Amino acid sequence: MDTEKRPVKMMSPQGGEKQKCHRKSKTSTEVVIDVDDGDDEAMEDTLDVEMDSVAEVLNRRLGEVMKLLQKNNTAITTLARDVQDLSGVLEESFEALKTTTMALVIQAQNADNV
Repeated sequence: MDTEKRPVKMMSPQGGEKQKCHRKSKTSTEVVIDVDDGDDEAMEDTLDVEMDSVAEVLNRRLGEVMKLLQKNNTAITTLARDVQDLSGVLEESFEALKTTTMALVIQAQNADNV
């Protein structure tokens, strides 16, 4: 690592000048860009492996979503049948209530006539 000393002038709290030396590092960053020109099989394999693993994760997640949707569809179908059954029970109960009410009305009318 290259370093360079550079003087820094500062004022002390008492008002006098001080000199300090700081070391400033000179580091270089090298960026390598690999352009795929078709002959770099290792790079292509790496990308394929990465894409395959992404595809596998997405495929697994899609499978989980499909299972949940199927489960929800089954639950919705079951609930729809239950609602239909309850609707039938309510209709029968309403008919029974109507019949009972009519019988009570007729009985009340007969009691008034007697």
